[in-house]
Amino acid sequence: MGNVSVHLGDGFLGLSEQAPFDGIILTAAPREVPASLVNQLAEGGRLVMPLELESGEQYLMRFTNSKAGLFEERFTEVRFVPMLQGIPDKKRSQTTVIEHESLKIESPKVDSSL
Repeated sequence: MGNVSVHLGDGFLGLSEQAPFDGIILTAAPREVPASLVNQLAEGGRLVMPLELESGEQYLMRFTNSKAGLFEERFTEVRFVPMLQGIPDKKRSQTTVIEHESLKIESPKVDSSL
């Protein structure tokens, strides 16, 4: 794997200034597919994410962007934390991780009452 860039920000918004992306991975479950993330996929790009259904069940999903539209695949049932909108009281930050470099990420305190 080459360089990886880690960003702190509202996951629902993505990172449009660096789009399009070949792949986007979510590690929290929204209740609908964020259109802003789909719009940031390159042709052939994939969005892999847990998706929470109205029933409360969550499934691991893969959405592939193509000229014909968005192709949806459902895999196994999963359980992830819910995806919440907003960001903590800290400006967006970025850390670039170079291959074989260790990384320490310090998480800012988040107001859990939101």
